[in-house]
Amino acid sequence: MSDTWGALDTDGALDAEGAIWMGQCWKTLQIRLGIASATYGFMVMLALVTHWTFIARYWKHYSFKIIMTMLILTFTLATLEFGLTITNITRSFIPAVPSPTDEALMSGTFQCTNSPTTRPMEIIVELQMLLGDCFAIYRCWLVWGKRWLVVLVPNLLAVLLFVTIPLLAMRTLNDVGLFLPIAVSLVLNILTTVLIIIRLWKARSNLIQANLIKPAVWFIIQTGLMYHVTLLFLFIGLFAGWADVLPMIGPNLITSIIAIEFHSLVLQVTLSKTLHHLGEDNTPASSDEEFAMREENPKQPRIVWGDGESVQGGCGGLTRRRRDDGQALTYDPVVDLILTRRAV
Repeated sequence: MSDTWGALDTDGALDAEGAIWMGQCWKTLQIRLGIASATYGFMVMLALVTHWTFIARYWKHYSFKIIMTMLILTFTLATLEFGLTITNITRSFIPAVPSPTDEALMSGTFQCTNSPTTRPMEIIVELQMLLGDCFAIYRCWLVWGKRWLVVLVPNLLAVLLFVTIPLLAMRTLNDVGLFLPIAVSLVLNILTTVLIIIRLWKARSNLIQANLIKPAVWFIIQTGLMYHVTLLFLFIGLFAGWADVLPMIGPNLITSIIAIEFHSLVLQVTLSKTLHHLGEDNTPASSDEEFAMREENPKQPRIVWGDGESVQGGCGGLTRRRRDDGQALTYDPVVDLILTRRAV
């Protein structure tokens, strides 16, 4: 949506049509400013708490570098998108012919230029979507034992999403805009989430022994729900008479939601350690030991308890190890933060 609306005639008086259009333009700008400020402000507060607690609690964890990198990148891209959004809004209400004096300015013709998306804004939101999608694929790949065939379709979707970035930059997708990237990202995220849940469900014989299957599956669904719902809302809006919603709030909303979701995911994990997760026997998880999974034999995985007893089944061997051995339950760099502290 891109329109320029004049509000004052040459005599300095509002005509009826100009007043209507000016009111609509002002309303649109207020909605954009409100949503952008609310989502970004919440993200900044969340980021401050998340970065502090995560660094304090997990700086020695094997997943620290990859997760910290994701936190910084998602926050940076969301900040850039917010800055471009505010700049775009401030430039939307301007005099048609800038005048050097206030008196001339008041008698001039004003314009409300409602062009909510620019090329840099669209590129940044695609980079943010690609970043989140690649991390989702990475998690899925690790959970499935680094099997490339499992993530073949998600990888192809990620390549398609990447290809749309230069196409947008070259203005060859003007008729499609963000519709195609949103559709691709939505399918990719739903697919990777389902694949991760399937893998954990296949490992339920191991995880149930450790009372982990329910928190694992619920954690995956809960942390991916916000982004899925946001994309679905914007996608459906295109076919429900809300075509202006996507360019109006889509870029800033998507970049902020991705950052908020990832930060809230990590914060939930760090707070779970602070609040001391309890096992089924209501005893705190050991501070010196954790459970880690190792693919000893893909065909005959086993759980090795502290006394040497073995149990067949699941997707890997669950072994009692010291905290600093760098191993994990599921090899998911996020899920393992919460699962490896549960008592058996």
